[in-house]
Amino acid sequence: MKKIYLIVSITVIINLILIIFIIFPLINSIKNISKDLVSQNSEIFLLEQREDNLKNLKKIYNSNQKNLEKIDASSVNLNTPIGFIGFLEKIAVDSQAGVEISLTEGKSSFENSLLFSVSLGSSFPNFLKFLEKLENGPYFIEVSSLNIRRTIEGEISAVLTFSVLAKE
Repeated sequence: MKKIYLIVSITVIINLILIIFIIFPLINSIKNISKDLVSQNSEIFLLEQREDNLKNLKKIYNSNQKNLEKIDASSVNLNTPIGFIGFLEKIAVDSQAGVEISLTEGKSSFENSLLFSVSLGSSFPNFLKFLEKLENGPYFIEVSSLNIRRTIEGEISAVLTFSVLAKE
């Protein structure tokens, strides 16, 4: 009987040692590996979402690239608006209107913009031609004020204040 007790005791001790030194570390290792896998799966999911978002942004950019180019072409250079001033002078000549152009200060609904004041002297039909060419021109313009008065000679004198979308 003592031999059986001794064998059972040794077997229990060996099983306890196996459980303590082999099974528990294995279980802990499996838990840690599982946590790492869950974390890696989350990171992979986030990276896949970012990749999808990037692909969508590229599609949107490519589909809107022509519009962006048009907007860019419709903006005046903020530091050197010479091209826009040349445009104003050309439509004044085409409309047979005398023009005086000045850059002014003030607020606009455009975030980046330049404010211009244009004084015109012409006949009323030529003034309307100037306004039509300005309106149909390639620039984004927001008129803030227009003052017109008739001169003694039957011509009109007008002051047009407007802002134009600008880029840096």
